[in-house]
Amino acid sequence: MPEKGPNDARRLFAGWENGIVWLLILLFTWVTLRFALKNSDFIGDDYDHFQLVGSMPLLQYLFTPIDVHFVPLHRLFSWLLLEIAPLDFSLAVAVLTVFQLASTVMLALLLQRLRPGPWNRALIVLFACNGVLLPLLAWWSAGIHRLPYIFLSISCLYFYLGYRQQRRWSDLLGCWGCAILAFGFYGKAVLIPVYVLALEFCLSWRLGFAALRRYALGMAMLLAVGVYVGWYLLYAPVLRLDGPSSISTAIQIALAFMRILGGLLVLQQPGAWSLGTALIVAGWGVAILGTCLWRRENLVYWLALLGLVGLNFLMISGSSRGQLFGDLLALSPRYYFEVIFLVVIFLCLILNPTDASQRCAEGRGTRGLGVLTVCLPVLYAPLAYQAEKVQFSDYGRPHKQTHRYMQHVWDDLDDLPSGQPLRVAEGNLPLYVYGEWLHIFKPFAAVLPLRHPNLEFVRRDLAQYEIGDDGRVRPLPTP
Repeated sequence: MPEKGPNDARRLFAGWENGIVWLLILLFTWVTLRFALKNSDFIGDDYDHFQLVGSMPLLQYLFTPIDVHFVPLHRLFSWLLLEIAPLDFSLAVAVLTVFQLASTVMLALLLQRLRPGPWNRALIVLFACNGVLLPLLAWWSAGIHRLPYIFLSISCLYFYLGYRQQRRWSDLLGCWGCAILAFGFYGKAVLIPVYVLALEFCLSWRLGFAALRRYALGMAMLLAVGVYVGWYLLYAPVLRLDGPSSISTAIQIALAFMRILGGLLVLQQPGAWSLGTALIVAGWGVAILGTCLWRRENLVYWLALLGLVGLNFLMISGSSRGQLFGDLLALSPRYYFEVIFLVVIFLCLILNPTDASQRCAEGRGTRGLGVLTVCLPVLYAPLAYQAEKVQFSDYGRPHKQTHRYMQHVWDDLDDLPSGQPLRVAEGNLPLYVYGEWLHIFKPFAAVLPLRHPNLEFVRRDLAQYEIGDDGRVRPLPTP
């Protein structure tokens, strides 16, 4: 039996490392999914989307904007969810989880295509096992905006790298297709051509003007986005700003977003300036300086990364919501996960060896580095899970209340006869179900028939049942 050579041993070791990392990712995803199912339900504007389904034709529903977002595919998924399993939150979380796992796989493939290296395993865990994933699984409307958009953005960049390397038409079609589909979920898809151009710049900047043709695809995508934005500003039937945004306010909010993101990446809870926050910001400054001194080209990558992340946050900060809430908006955790994949992509360029010869020269330390890049995820994943639960304790109170209330409602209604009309006393869902800050009540009649169409809501003196403050359905004396 032939003895295993050094290359076989390295491959075996790498296989074990990859297995541990992917097992961590699956475990983290599973426990996060279970936590979301046990602590949340449809909430807030989720019910607006479902309520509209039965009130207008399908095409009109698909092309009805959501606030400032013109997103037919977001609408389509809400329609499909209501058609397949009405108000089944477990199916909703499963759909969002599939998008998240698909994004993780595509990001791993992208990093391998971009720059193979030992740090990619830890970077994938940074993306997949992150404390700001939970808000998107716990809130259907926020998640179905962002998780498909993240998947399609990563896929677009993956196909772009394939096209620039091998010039295959399939990669070109994949790049354009993913970019176009992303518009169906989230307005931030307008930034995808900027991601393409920034990535190309990082890969081609040494060539100077000789590489201008390499930017042709990104520029064509940017031109197409410009046409879309022109149509959007002139004709899209979306909500508009009442007045011009304050640039200084937008910059202030964007800087707060950047500061909190730096803390979230190292599992610090979001909050105001503190000594801990200052130390983390200083730590990131030292890391940037150190990596730039180690390899001068890293300055280009850091500037590109900071520019893209800052642009993302400026879009939020300059919106009507940003102008209304100011710095408080930066405490909303749902806005952060959509930029983590950018951090991972550019850290791949910053940390990994630049070419095959350097990877070969560093091969003697591969095993030690491999152990480090597995130990870091093993420590990071459970700490990230604890961090996301702590964060949820701050923003998740209405989610927990809604879960308890709606579980009682559905459990009791599901036990009632389904083949005959049932008269239920009129009333409203509790304020926390729709959003306490809006101070808007949702009537039972607007939501509950979406799952139980046999319900009729009448005056209490004519009703067979009433729904209590705890969500329990109780029989009433026969009138």
